[in-house]
Amino acid sequence: MSISGQIKNYFVDTTGLLLVSIPIAAAVEIFIIGLSISISLESRIKVIALAYLGLGLIYAKGRDFSKKLFKIEKNSSEKIRALHDSFYTVLFNIILSLIIYLSSGANLSLAANGAVVIAIVSFISGPISGYSIDSFRDFTGTKNSDRKMPAFLKNAGSDAKKIISIVIVITAVVATAGIYLIKSEFF
Repeated sequence: MSISGQIKNYFVDTTGLLLVSIPIAAAVEIFIIGLSISISLESRIKVIALAYLGLGLIYAKGRDFSKKLFKIEKNSSEKIRALHDSFYTVLFNIILSLIIYLSSGANLSLAANGAVVIAIVSFISGPISGYSIDSFRDFTGTKNSDRKMPAFLKNAGSDAKKIISIVIVITAVVATAGIYLIKSEFF
């Protein structure tokens, strides 16, 4: 694969991961953990920056390696895939969250509580993140997905899938901004 193809795959995998993790983490940080908007926003910006600077690749490649290690294959059930993605995401996020929160200004107690809560949420959102990566790969044309999805999406043309990708990215950005707006205006 060419360098440009590798860069495209990296960008797609990272974006696919962030589409789910950023809005969910922002909502959890603001409404459950109790982080201030500034600490949460700084944390999300750091995660986005680190993801595009290499952390997204580490996550995606680590996930692919873990799937091989645990023999999660194309014919594996969705339940097995979901369970794998849950445990993988928990382990990855508990370490990352603690470091990010401390470096963003949270005290040790809040950062530790936040890392535990994010780990619990990661168990639930892990399968969603895995599905998001696989679907985003398919929608952007970098890799056909063998995941189950509605026929109208699976069979859509490449232009339609690219438009869907753009709409999904915009939706994730608007959802995240909405979380901060709701917190600042109503709480």
